[in-house]
Amino acid sequence: MDKQVVHSARVLAVTVIKQAGRIAKERFDRFEHLATKDRFGDVVTEVDRLAEELILNRIRQSFPEHRIHSEEAGDNGKHSEWLWLVDPLDGTNNFTIGLPVFTCSVTLMYRKEPVLGVVYEPMTDRLFVSTINEGAYCNDNVMRVKMNPNFRKGNIGWIQGHQVQNDKKAVALRQHIDLHFKRMLRLWAPTLQWCMLAKGDIDGIVF
Repeated sequence: MDKQVVHSARVLAVTVIKQAGRIAKERFDRFEHLATKDRFGDVVTEVDRLAEELILNRIRQSFPEHRIHSEEAGDNGKHSEWLWLVDPLDGTNNFTIGLPVFTCSVTLMYRKEPVLGVVYEPMTDRLFVSTINEGAYCNDNVMRVKMNPNFRKGNIGWIQGHQVQNDKKAVALRQHIDLHFKRMLRLWAPTLQWCMLAKGDIDGIVF
């Protein structure tokens, strides 16, 4: 793995993810176009498209040979050991109902292993960055997973795919967590929830 590539990718990702976040923040509660994109009710706005276009253009310019897979645009079809995963607006459903819980996120993989993750929460101006062998940070502060000695009184995140929404086991598990832990959080913004776990804000995630 070329460390210089990872370093350059980090600089690019931090810059462009903040720019994408500004687009989302400026248009929060003021977006113009909304469309349903699948049978599960997921939606897409012009903000998703604008933020995605910005991110993809910058990656293409700096790393033209890299493969990219993005939430709305799909896969660019290139063959490369490097793969960018882009979600320009994670939590679009929250965004569209005026709930300020969403992020912009970029991940870089090398030979199917993550080497860089950058997540930006525009409404709180929180930047989460993790680089292979260099730790994880929130606004330059080291993040550490919480070690709660009384796990049963912890806050537990729940991340669920549409396919198991009404599955009997999933329903029973949700009810068990809701009854036996302090709180179950369903944010519908998975990247933010994982960052909260890394930062120690929640005690665990079921997904």
